Amino acid sequence: MLFRSLSGITRLHISVNKPKAGKVFTENIFITDSFATGKYFKNLELVIKAIPNLGYRFVSWEGISNSTNPEISVSLPSESYITAIFAPVEISIVPDTIFTNLVLRTDNSPYYTCKDIVIKPGAVLQIERGVEVRMAQSANIFVYGSLLVHGTNESPVIFRPDSETGAKNWGAICFENASGASALNYLKIEGASKGRDFLRYFSSLTAYNSDLKMDHLEIETDLVQPFYSEYGNIEIKNSHFKSNIAGDLINLKYSVSALVQNCIFYGNDAIDADAIDYDQILNGQIIGNKIYGFFGFNSDGIDLGEGDKNILIKDNAIYNCFDKGISIGQASTALVYNNIFVNCGEGIGIKDDGSYALVDRNTFYGNKVAVASFEKNWGDGGGNIDMVNCIVANSIDSPVFVDRLSVLNIQYSISDTEELDGENNLLASPEMTNPEWNDFSLLSNSPCIDAGNPFSSPDADGSRADIGAGFAFVPPQASTVIITEICYSPAPGVN
Repeated sequence: MLFRSLSGITRLHISVNKPKAGKVFTENIFITDSFATGKYFKNLELVIKAIPNLGYRFVSWEGISNSTNPEISVSLPSESYITAIFAPVEISIVPDTIFTNLVLRTDNSPYYTCKDIVIKPGAVLQIERGVEVRMAQSANIFVYGSLLVHGTNESPVIFRPDSETGAKNWGAICFENASGASALNYLKIEGASKGRDFLRYFSSLTAYNSDLKMDHLEIETDLVQPFYSEYGNIEIKNSHFKSNIAGDLINLKYSVSALVQNCIFYGNDAIDADAIDYDQILNGQIIGNKIYGFFGFNSDGIDLGEGDKNILIKDNAIYNCFDKGISIGQASTALVYNNIFVNCGEGIGIKDDGSYALVDRNTFYGNKVAVASFEKNWGDGGGNIDMVNCIVANSIDSPVFVDRLSVLNIQYSISDTEELDGENNLLASPEMTNPEWNDFSLLSNSPCIDAGNPFSSPDADGSRADIGAGFAFVPPQASTVIITEICYSPAPGVN
């Protein structure tokens, strides 16, 4: 019956006014970049799309349609003709290979790439504020020299796919044995994926044996993890990372120096997705970060493993981690100081022989278990924790947990659900200002004020240590939406 309703077949002649100036697709199938004839059903809607090549722009159609829209729908009453009209444009193209110092200037933006960009050893590519680099489909940037990005808050530098030529995503920025230090300031990376060698360059930004400083870097990706590095000196400050897939947002391995400070990490529902993962890092620092929403199985806010030593974890706020706010294992050691943990499976979990943490002046609120020391895998041994000056409030299952193979020493801490074993611990309400709204500051009548270990370092005002994290409450920047009622079964006709 369907074929009886059709009115026959006709021909459509498709051409491009300048060969190789652009491509024509019908129903997203490539037809031609010069001239072609195809057979189509009469009087049925047909979608035709024109995409310019680099150095051209689409102008209009001629023939059966005169539209200036590059994507049109037409029906063919009889044999028809259509031509895609493209016009050349002056554009700034980044050289494929950079042998000497080169500056991409604001006045010449946007810049385009034709294929991979290679910065040779000793060469420096500098990018001025406000420059936009439009990357060809799957094109990469390989840095063997140095890359300096000089964006500002008002005029960031942006790397994004060249959507005008049909690019949906591009490759990655790949640092490999870079001869000079690189700095990425106020850089937004959009639509990046992976390098040409996916087994090696599996992140939007990857660095091997390269020194790299990043300040106000922004990466959001649906394809791969945002950042991975091995060796070199790595510094990441004031940056935003978000991913919608499994995998760590940032993973640093074997670095000589590693600092992640004042960054924001947004998680997802994927399994085994950590915000920050350190492996075999010595004397690294993780300071002042905000970590939100890692809801997938086995997902942590901060994961220390493979023998990290002397890691300082300080002034971080960690919310809604399915597994652990901080996971410490594989003989790693850390000072965990002045952090807040909210709604995690375990606020801090430590396991494996040789793993140790000093947990000082932290606030735990609404976690299933605030602090746990245990053997995770049979034969690997348990963890070792010294916990002092901490608030453990509103715990769901238990304030703490320790198995027979592990150690958990608790002093000068407070719990409002169960008494804590150890010296000078309190069973009482910590009297925080408004913890349900993330204000964990202490009320004037709080038993935590000046109640910490007298031998601990004093608070900033010189007084005896308080119990709990000394975070100042920062009101939200925008109004908060509160859901007060859900109508799950509305009356007929009411949406």
